[in-house]
Amino acid sequence: MTPITAPGHGPTLAATGAGDFLSAGVPLAGGLLLAGAVLYRRARNAA
Repeated sequence: MTPITAPGHGPTLAATGAGDFLSAGVPLAGGLLLAGAVLYRRARNAA
């Protein structure tokens, strides 16, 4: 007779840590956009 075993967990994706990158990347992207806008306005006013 074959022993009965509990079913295992199904296939899952690997934990890559991408959530940590996104939480740090959003404020960084906002800061870069703001800095670009400031530089653009300064260059436009100087011309």
